[in-house]
Amino acid sequence: TIDSAIANITYPNNTIEQLQLTDNNRDNKYDAQYVIQPVLGVYEIIITAIDINNNINDSEKTNFTVQDSNKPNIASLGCKPKNANLSQQIMCNATAIDDMGVNTVWADIIMPNTTIINQAISNTGNNYYFNFTNTVITGEYLVVWQVNDTRNNIDTVNETFNISDRTAPEIVLNNPANAHNSSNNIIKINFTATDNYYNTLNCSLTTNTGITYENSSTQNGTPTIFTITGLTEGQHTWNISCEDNSGNKYTSENRIFTIDLSHPNFISLTTNPNNENDLDPGTNIEVFANITDNTTTVNLVLLQYKLSTETNYKNISMSFNSGFYNATFNASTAGIYNLRLWANDSVGNY
Repeated sequence: TIDSAIANITYPNNTIEQLQLTDNNRDNKYDAQYVIQPVLGVYEIIITAIDINNNINDSEKTNFTVQDSNKPNIASLGCKPKNANLSQQIMCNATAIDDMGVNTVWADIIMPNTTIINQAISNTGNNYYFNFTNTVITGEYLVVWQVNDTRNNIDTVNETFNISDRTAPEIVLNNPANAHNSSNNIIKINFTATDNYYNTLNCSLTTNTGITYENSSTQNGTPTIFTITGLTEGQHTWNISCEDNSGNKYTSENRIFTIDLSHPNFISLTTNPNNENDLDPGTNIEVFANITDNTTTVNLVLLQYKLSTETNYKNISMSFNSGFYNATFNASTAGIYNLRLWANDSVGNY
């Protein structure tokens, strides 16, 4: 009579496990359930039977082979942020599992210009991740996750994220300065536009008179000049707008310039005293001049005087007081004096 039956199982790595067999149906057939271990290869089995007299028979041998035909599974958990700006860091995550154990997980990023960059992967358990910082090109980036097991069964999953340019250009107004005055009806507007990504920009000059100039190939970081011609007298407002190829637009502050093409206005010239009875030799003569400018301001006024018998005029700077320009000279010699005025405005018209 059989007392016990044991299956001695030797793993491919030489680990030995004993499995007790039972004859539950009392038909002299001994068996047991066995869970295959995660070790690939040939398992050797020796059946040992012992009767009630302690006689042993271990001549029955068999084997079975464990193979891994199931591929691992990898699932993308996405990349964050999904839509990011240039130079912004991206984190991508995935989970990978295998019934016999994951061997290697790797990921490649295919950039919009088809450059392929392999990523250094970190993991916590079955969660795998990497950070990507080379977001220097706009467009869609393709992430290719792959996993294999020890039998080189492979699974692949793809993910995408998008990089865009959300930064508007910057504009520096070089010339003219704000509140610039000019006696020329031609003005050169000098500015520099810079962008974080594009080499060329579409820039335009706009004035309050409806004049618009455009340069669709303005060079990034390079001084650019718009020349305005045919300007009329008066104050003009202007600004510069620039747009990059991603549609980001920026408009500068408004500046003004004034065009003054006319000389100052000579309205009146009076003296004190102003009658012959009071005009004796040696008398101090006060001269008053009313001079204005329509567009800018009067800059300098000179009183020029001489005896009618002299050739050259003498000049005296006139000062502004109580709405008039005034100066004083001494009529030291008897005779007829010729008086005249010279003036210019702040842009040099005279």
